[in-house]
Parts: sequence; structure tokens; C-alpha cells
Amino acid sequence: MKHKKIVDNLIRLLPYWHYKIEKPLKQTQKYSKISYESYFCLTTLYQYGPLSMSDIAKRLKLSKQQATQLIDKLYSVQFVDRVIDLNDRRKILINLTDNAKEFLKTSHFDGRVLDLQIETNLSPLEQKEFYEATETMLKLLSKFK
Repeated sequence: MKHKKIVDNLIRLLPYWHYKIEKPLKQTQKYSKISYESYFCLTTLYQYGPLSMSDIAKRLKLSKQQATQLIDKLYSVQFVDRVIDLNDRRKILINLTDNAKEFLKTSHFDGRVLDLQIETNLSPLEQKEFYEATETMLKLLSKFK
């Protein structure tokens, strides 16, 4: 395999990611029943306003089927509404409810746990490298289809 070292490194990275990043962040969230995907969807809708299912799927890098399931879950907890696009009545837009907006104000992920880990365990140079590594991974992974 041409990129075996990359695959090996990613597999070695996963437990660190889970136990050092994901789990501590998840424990700080007040409303623990929401997934990262749901949270990202809510913040995307907050940032861009009402979006079509196609736009949501594209922005979240999900299939339309996965996006539909995600929106159905958010609809069931009254975090989103489906509204008709006034410019094209054939199109349905997904919009945040007031419940979702209140949730985003009060139930965000608290990064202080991660901040403390970074500041305690990494030198200033390593902190810069860590930040740059996350920026690089976001940039490169966004190119995957």
C-alpha cells in the first residue's frame, strides 16, 4: 500500500484523539445527548441562515440521506423547522428554532479543558505547532470527497 505510514499514523492517532480531545470536550457539554454532527449542523445554520438539505449536506460533508436523518433528529427535539423558500416555493429550507438558538448560547462545548491541557503540557512552540497541525488537517481533509 502506497500510503501505509499515513494509515498507520491515523490509526495510532485515534485513541489519543478520543481520550485526550473528544472525551474531555464531550464531558464539558451541558446537553450531552447531542452529537458533534448535530452541533456542527446547528452552528452552520446559525452562521449561514436557512439552508436547503442539499446545502446542509454539502457544508457538513454528508450524503443527503445522512443530512436528512440528522435534520429529522434535530426536528424531533424542536431545534429546526422546515420552511418554504419564498423565492422558490418548491424548495424547503431548514431554519433554526428559538430553542436551538438558546441551546447554542448556553450549551456549547467548553474548550477550557483542552486549553489547560495545551498550556500545561506544550511549550509555546509546541502550542503553535499544534494549532498549525489542526489548521493543516482541516484544510487537507476538506478536500476529501
